[in-house]
Amino acid sequence: MAASYQMEESGVLAAALAHEIGYLLGVGHTPTGVMCPQFGRRHIIEADSGGLLFSAPQAAQILSEIARRKAARRVL
Repeated sequence: MAASYQMEESGVLAAALAHEIGYLLGVGHTPTGVMCPQFGRRHIIEADSGGLLFSAPQAAQILSEIARRKAARRVL
C-alpha cells in the first residue's frame, strides 16, 4: 500500500495499527475517521498529519474497555 501511494511505510502502518487496536477494544467500523473500513491515500495522508482520529464516543468506549480489562485483571 505504501509503495502504491508513494508514501512512507510508517504512516500506513500507524494508521492500520490504530484502526486494529480500536477494533480489538470494541470499536466497530464507521463511515469516517480512523475506523473507516477501507483506507485510501487520503486517509493515510490525514493520519500522517494527525487528523485521522477516533471520535469522542469511540475514545470514551476505548477508555472504558481498558478500565474494564484492568479491573478484571485485579480480580484474578
